[in-house]
Amino acid sequence: MIELIAICAPDVAPQTVQEIIRVESSGNPLAINVNRLPGQERAPRPPIPETPEQAARIALQYIEAGHTVDMGLMQINSANLEWLGIEQDSLQALFTPCANIQAGATILSESYERAVQEFGQGESALQAALSAYNTGNFSSGFSNGYVARYYGQNPAATATLAGQPGTPASANEAMRSPTGISWTPPEGYYPSSTPTSEEGNDMENREDQDQSPSREELDAIDTTEVKANFMDAVPGISIEFEPDEADEMGAFEEDALSLEDAMEASTDPREAE
Repeated sequence: MIELIAICAPDVAPQTVQEIIRVESSGNPLAINVNRLPGQERAPRPPIPETPEQAARIALQYIEAGHTVDMGLMQINSANLEWLGIEQDSLQALFTPCANIQAGATILSESYERAVQEFGQGESALQAALSAYNTGNFSSGFSNGYVARYYGQNPAATATLAGQPGTPASANEAMRSPTGISWTPPEGYYPSSTPTSEEGNDMENREDQDQSPSREELDAIDTTEVKANFMDAVPGISIEFEPDEADEMGAFEEDALSLEDAMEASTDPREAE
């Protein structure tokens, strides 16, 4: 996972992104969360998709019904689609790992830049950025317990900062860069027509199902061994590795993919037959 993150979002510390993936989706690239409408007692429970195409169709149905929907590995909220330059007919891209990681990294970078302006570089800015990633503001992520999910009971003792150089100067620059999110799928990319909301009208009547996937790779992270390391770049969570281990994971390789190449690599191999 770390190597994939480093390729798809080279301007953000991969450990940070991996922690967000752990908290948001437990590593499930097809994860969907539908937020309740004002006045609703409970949020709808969508069916569990088996393919990116199914996931896009389900998400679009709820978006068209007025819900906001969190999508994919980093649970990209549909309220950010216009800002990210993602059209609703391209939702399937958010259920492929690389495009989702790029979108989430762009949101995190923008949140951190704003937090630094208010709190200065450091741990406070990181925590505020995580709050904004979840709630859209710098405070609600503390009151709802979201930020504590990264740090445990004592943020000051276990929180860390790390970073990588080359942070985009702004979200707009990020979207203009080769790793930006504005993406038009090539002709024939999708195996069928644009997802519509015609299917799944009985979703809310279906039996609730457990959406929790396996956490194999992400469970290997021992957050108690996280160490403090403050740097002047996008925040991250620094995990100790020996140089040989880091080299094996590709930490010293520079091999960023374009978004188009990443999307092609994410395509179901059966489509190439």
